[in-house]
Amino acid sequence: MSEKLLVKPEKCTGCRTCELICSYKRMADFSPGNSAILVKFDDEEAKAELDVCVQCPEAPCIDACPFEALARTAAGTVLCDEEKCTVCGACAEACPHEGISFRGSSGKLVKCDLCGGDPGCAKFCPAGALVYGKEEAA
Repeated sequence: MSEKLLVKPEKCTGCRTCELICSYKRMADFSPGNSAILVKFDDEEAKAELDVCVQCPEAPCIDACPFEALARTAAGTVLCDEEKCTVCGACAEACPHEGISFRGSSGKLVKCDLCGGDPGCAKFCPAGALVYGKEEAA
């Protein structure tokens, strides 16, 4: 079994460290708007939610793309070929985790690529809400 990004929403404190680290690793700036992870706040329930690509085994985003811009690597990571991507949004609509967006300064698809196997969000998450590893047995 390959490693994946495990999201533990009950541990998220809403500190947004993950957004800052992600934007820095992706774009060399500390701008949460350029992050592939989004922290949303639910004021009614007083909790934070994380929207990020979790590299679904079924990956509906791949099937939804009419231009075959998304594909899974041998390591299991779903990546986007920017030359094929037309920013049509079909992949974002198909994503059950709201892990694909078109926000940010680039105007291009924003999706977690696991930082090439060394995701900074998991490495620097102070609460342990994001972990990179093998899925734990239930």
